Amino acid sequence: MPFVEVDLHAPILENFGVQLTDMGSRGARKLLSMAANKVGHKALTQVRRSLVQQTGVPYSRMMLLVTGLEAWPGEDPLQYKITAIAGETNLREFKPYSGPRSFSAAPWNERRVFPNTFQPGLPGSNPDGLVYHRVGDTRQIKPSFGPNVAREMLRDPTKQRFIDAAQEVIPEIARLIDLRLRKQGPFIYNGE
Repeated sequence: MPFVEVDLHAPILENFGVQLTDMGSRGARKLLSMAANKVGHKALTQVRRSLVQQTGVPYSRMMLLVTGLEAWPGEDPLQYKITAIAGETNLREFKPYSGPRSFSAAPWNERRVFPNTFQPGLPGSNPDGLVYHRVGDTRQIKPSFGPNVAREMLRDPTKQRFIDAAQEVIPEIARLIDLRLRKQGPFIYNGE
């Protein structure tokens, strides 16, 4: 599966190697994971907002489709993962409107009419709410799909927003080191 990776190990060691060494392994890992999590949560919000604009999927649905996996002070305390559930999104998610002769929806935030598409049954009688279309001479019925959120996450501008947000890790580490040096730091770690 393709992914976007921003490696900040070298600039962090170059800028903060001495301070992190003075904290010891455990303290440095806690600090790095705290910085990665704070910036990662901001990046996750930016990615979700960008995907809503890019795909047209409502934000409430995007909260379920795109999730973040926090960094822990274990093997790589700078690794914050943003994952998206792979799979095509049915047209029912894109502000559908079913007229007497046609069906329209707004995937990629652009309203279009989809010929040969329909939502079966009367309103309220279609429990899954999926949108279907007829294919070929046999008039076989298949679901109609819009954008794939996992694929869209790897395209600009969403990809660029993630990369830009990841650059905030270095200033966040500097802020946390400054707090630690002034003995005010939020270094009470209870493992939750």
